[in-house]
Amino acid sequence: MAAVRSGRRGAVRRSALERRLQEAALASRRLVFYQGVVDSHPVVRPLVQLVRALAQPETDASSDVAADTLWQTARALAGSLLADWRGLGQHDAAPPWQDGVLDAVLTDDNPFARAAASVDRLEELPPAVRGAAAADLRRLQSIATLLPHELETALQARGVPWPGGLWAWGLPSDEAELRPRRDLVEAVRRKWRVARDWGESLEELAAYYRLAGPGVVGRYAVLRWDGAALTGVAHPDPVRLEHLVGYERERAQVVRNTERLLEAGQAHHLLLYGPRGTGKSATVKALAAAFHDRGLRLVEVPVRHISSLPRLLAMLRGYRQRFVVFVDDVSFEDAHGSFKELKAILEGSAEPCPANVRVYATSNRRHLVRERHGGDETARPSDERNEELSLADRFGITVFFPACDQELYLCIVEALARRAGIRVVDGADGDAGLADRTPGASIDRSTLRQRALQWALHHDGPSPRTAAQLVTELAGELAGGRP
Repeated sequence: MAAVRSGRRGAVRRSALERRLQEAALASRRLVFYQGVVDSHPVVRPLVQLVRALAQPETDASSDVAADTLWQTARALAGSLLADWRGLGQHDAAPPWQDGVLDAVLTDDNPFARAAASVDRLEELPPAVRGAAAADLRRLQSIATLLPHELETALQARGVPWPGGLWAWGLPSDEAELRPRRDLVEAVRRKWRVARDWGESLEELAAYYRLAGPGVVGRYAVLRWDGAALTGVAHPDPVRLEHLVGYERERAQVVRNTERLLEAGQAHHLLLYGPRGTGKSATVKALAAAFHDRGLRLVEVPVRHISSLPRLLAMLRGYRQRFVVFVDDVSFEDAHGSFKELKAILEGSAEPCPANVRVYATSNRRHLVRERHGGDETARPSDERNEELSLADRFGITVFFPACDQELYLCIVEALARRAGIRVVDGADGDAGLADRTPGASIDRSTLRQRALQWALHHDGPSPRTAAQLVTELAGELAGGRP
């Protein structure tokens, strides 16, 4: 009798699990706004594929082909997760893919996300839109809360072992180092991990979209324009404003203009010009780390894609966030299409630049267009020259980074050396000036200055870039890596 009761309980559990899988599979096909989550997210897609496969009737479950397909699908799910997770058999443990589903919802770019980001209150959206979005969240919850042991049980019922693989908590491997509003991301995750009904968390989701932005804009502080689409930069240049030494007055102009863009939208396009290696590009790149939580996004645009800038600006116009469109090393040999396109964007086209977007460009030359000499073109006609010089004039502010003199260069070298953990002392022993070969070793100040001047002589002259290269060399030597 006990065996019969046990068998009945097992049958009931299997039946309940089959219904749960079927409901989750059906939910994955009935999404209105968040279908892209199950179609493309690196964790959610294989999870849904496995759920759908397990929800199908066991018409031919014993065949080698069907078993191999199930096993490969389960293996794809395991391989999509990041680190070792020992949760199999822990029935009360949260599923390792749950954060992946939540992250997919936060970073999905869909009509509801765009609409929620554009209004001040969720109630401004039509009830039908809010209802469809809430229903989508409940459907995704039915998928995200499936437990590993449930999938393992369903596989074993079909004679398929769970594949050895990786389980993990957290995010896909391209998690951005500069994730905007990480505090909001963590707050939403904490709430949703224990929420009984994700549909009741629609207000928090809409608030996230407003503050961080939907899609790629909400996930990355640094973006890249390829001429057709925006892509996120997961590992941007780690430079920070506080890491930069020298040129404080010049950088202050850039920071002040950027703060005006964030506060009131009344900011200028900027041209940063001066000799190479003076920190122009580093200054612009450092803005992303300084201001991404205040709504700033840095969009890198290669010079070759300048002609597509009108398309980019039209895309950025609808966001609440502020954008610095960064064009590095601008120079044009002739007044060709890209040159004229940039002029029109800065000022003079029928459609003005969006108030939430400003162009920051760097150049090694003040006048951007090189004069041609020789042959019959010993001098440009004045009207042609004036047209080309007008590009520089259309930047509201030009910030000149002068050549680095010797004393400023030496000050930068010493400051960067200290930041790298190298003690700069007076009267250290040794002709080489290196007190020892251990990390955190010291170097004699006079020797450091001598090395710095020699390095500049053979490496493109004194500049912040040259100073950084020297300090990297010294750090390697002090750590025992002298060539």
